[in-house]
Amino acid sequence: MDVEDIELRLDDVLESLMTDRLVTYLATPLTNCSPEETCANEDIRNAVKRILCPRFEVYDPAEHTPPGTKHDAEDVYLLDHNRTRTADLVFFHVTQPSLGVAIESQIAAEATIPRVIAWRRGAQVSRMFRGVFNHTIAEIEYDDLDDFVEKLQAALPTIVEATVASAHRRNPLVARIASAKLGREIFKGRIVLGKTIDELAAATDIRTRMLMQIERSMELSACLSLIQLMRITQELNAIVMIGGEGIPSIHGKDDDLPENKRQSLEALVDFVVSNKPWIKDPRIQEMWATYNELANTRYRPSAGQAQKELVYSADDWRNLYTKFYGLF
Repeated sequence: MDVEDIELRLDDVLESLMTDRLVTYLATPLTNCSPEETCANEDIRNAVKRILCPRFEVYDPAEHTPPGTKHDAEDVYLLDHNRTRTADLVFFHVTQPSLGVAIESQIAAEATIPRVIAWRRGAQVSRMFRGVFNHTIAEIEYDDLDDFVEKLQAALPTIVEATVASAHRRNPLVARIASAKLGREIFKGRIVLGKTIDELAAATDIRTRMLMQIERSMELSACLSLIQLMRITQELNAIVMIGGEGIPSIHGKDDDLPENKRQSLEALVDFVVSNKPWIKDPRIQEMWATYNELANTRYRPSAGQAQKELVYSADDWRNLYTKFYGLF
């Protein structure tokens, strides 16, 4: 098949199936590579980006979190984890052992994202890696860079078609689950119970920074595993329910609040999530306790006026925070 035939097939695929630009996560070994391996991997990465663009938006972690940057270990994991689980395709180049690539493979599988695997002829690809349970669209064993380019170009129509089909099945489900805002519900339940995020992390065996991400990202909370979700809600004395449209929801102690407190809690979460760096957890608890003390006295705006329930807006929370802790 020549290049013109490939381009015609791609045009047909894109016109009939593709509505949004596809996203590919490019997973290659970056740590403990020899200078020769580093150069070879760079050649392959550049070829992948050249061939997949503009049909795919390609995220290459080598451009963002390579060895030697100031990112700490959790930064690298969270960035790469989030990019992997939100991709439509993960492209693996596996010419030498890499813990990072192996972890990315499992993240992609658990998020049901298909993959492409490429390796240089003679490289030993572990059976564990090849056996990971997500769909492998194509396997490319190549002799040299020219051979890789030729084989990837030939496989590209199949890769695009399979990736688009997968994305059209998967992405609406992710959006539906994300619309439940499970992370936000976890955040609200934790505030009401007075449970710190460190306490929740210790009780669920999930690191604090990951829980912070879950509470603030609808997409990330949509990718919680069932055991993770159940362990979190167990600690919040909450339950998970599936609605008629298949949308999950969390029901906990915040559901029992009077309407003014429920509105104020929503505004508190809005205020906290909208600010970076993120507000420290003890301060959130202190602010909620202060509001509750005021609200429980049935707030009276001025003498002679009727009593009314105290409702805080995001601006009210901002003013309270500034009063107690100063400017951001």
